[in-house]
Amino acid sequence: SHSDLIVYHFMFDRDWEKGCAMCSAWVDSLNGILQHLSQKAAVAVVTKAPPHQVWPVMQKRGWTKMPVFSSDVSTFNKDLGAEYSAE
Repeated sequence: SHSDLIVYHFMFDRDWEKGCAMCSAWVDSLNGILQHLSQKAAVAVVTKAPPHQVWPVMQKRGWTKMPVFSSDVSTFNKDLGAEYSAE
């Protein structure tokens, strides 16, 4: 159990064919040092894309140990200030 949590917001929307290239590079880096980071903090990646869309990307890039969560049906992105409504 850790008292610190590192959350990376991976820009990948349900309408996109693939995730943000820079975000993918960052998550590649996090994945590479995950064993070291996880000694001090919990690590999670959150993306707007639904699980069925993210899973193939995770497999292709080798993010098999990286905890990735979909915020597709939540207010996470809005709460984070990364998404705005038409109002």
